[in-house]
Amino acid sequence: MGYIAVCSKALTHARSTRHAKFHKSTFSDKNYHNMYYSDNWPSILFAMAGGIVLCLGNLSTQYAWAFVGLSVTEVITLSITVVIGTTLNYFLDNRINNAAILFSGVGCFLIAVLLGSGVHSSNASDNKAKFI
Repeated sequence: MGYIAVCSKALTHARSTRHAKFHKSTFSDKNYHNMYYSDNWPSILFAMAGGIVLCLGNLSTQYAWAFVGLSVTEVITLSITVVIGTTLNYFLDNRINNAAILFSGVGCFLIAVLLGSGVHSSNASDNKAKFI
């Protein structure tokens, strides 16, 4: 029996044996089953929007590979992902982390983005000079 079949069977069993109806979620409901059956549309829509953004990011990465190559694409896309994700999490978590330490690391990733872009433009001009 495959992994997906086992997970599907376990999920079906859990759904049929626990809480047959949806209920409003509260902050005190930390149980997985309570959260699974909660009727929390803002969280569902936020997760769906995140999935759409992830899909668009994957598509843009595929096009970037075709235009500039793997080495430049990975540095830039991963650095941008870290910068945006860290910044969003910092503000969504009510600024509980030490900003000086956190954003010094984010600054290093921004420098990586700039250096990666510079390397690409330098290589493009070198290639153009070689073939002319």
